[in-house]
Amino acid sequence: MKPAFWRVSAVAACWLAWSASAPANEPPTIRHQAIRAAVRGQPISVMARVTDEAGPVKYVTLFYSLSRDAAPFRVPMKASDADLYVGTIPPDLIVDIDQILYYIEAMDSDEATSETAWNTIQIKSPSARPVVEEKPVVAPAAPTPPPREKSSLLGVGLIAGGAVAVAGAAVLLANTDDSSGGGGGDDDDEDYAGVYPGSVTECLALSGQPQTCDTWSMSIAIDSSGSVQSSDLRPSTLLTGQMSGNKFLLVADLAGGTNGVTGEIYYDGTVVDGELFGRITGTYTGGTNGEAGVYSGSFDGTRQ
Repeated sequence: MKPAFWRVSAVAACWLAWSASAPANEPPTIRHQAIRAAVRGQPISVMARVTDEAGPVKYVTLFYSLSRDAAPFRVPMKASDADLYVGTIPPDLIVDIDQILYYIEAMDSDEATSETAWNTIQIKSPSARPVVEEKPVVAPAAPTPPPREKSSLLGVGLIAGGAVAVAGAAVLLANTDDSSGGGGGDDDDEDYAGVYPGSVTECLALSGQPQTCDTWSMSIAIDSSGSVQSSDLRPSTLLTGQMSGNKFLLVADLAGGTNGVTGEIYYDGTVVDGELFGRITGTYTGGTNGEAGVYSGSFDGTRQ
């Protein structure tokens, strides 16, 4: 009996020593840049990079609510890349509100959990701009020649290669107030002048393949005449355009790149109360296997 007792005691002592020295399981690490503002009536894409040294990440969840006291909505965030997870707040929820709150939770295979702090997104109206009172115009006594047609391409951002994006112009004009100026130089353009540093998240979904996304820092400069310029919204590409009201459109032409890739990427931006935010759309064709795909994403910045 005595030898058996000592064997059990020795095993128990070894187990206790191992338990004391074994490292505690650390929860997943969440890297996320808080979203400050969004456009009313448009979906909000929330992205985070989640890693775990102990093993695979079990799930990542987006929680959002109209207030901290209300039960939050829950959306599973899908893996878009090795460690990038994406969740979307639907647009129909943010039609009649001024802000929405959210946080992100992650759990690993050992059920160790971590979460971000609550973040508040201010919901901005794309037409939120000073209203300029129009003075009545007195018709001249003598007949005048018919007015010249306004160019439907006025105020549209130029493609980096030099061609004009007709499809992008249609998008821009459809979202522009009738009272907005098209050529810059008016008083409204002065309100938006400045440098807007921030970040951009761009995703590409090729046919039959998982979507991939990447995030990087960028800045957009707007001068007093309404000219818009950025050299890092699209890496290694200078994009230029012109404010139209409180909106702008920058277009990147993919033609001339490697592997015979063609397509266009549209950066549709809005400036409200010193905040710049926008969405990314576009098409991709070509490549070594002739793939077809679409671009999506968002960008935002705050005037310095």
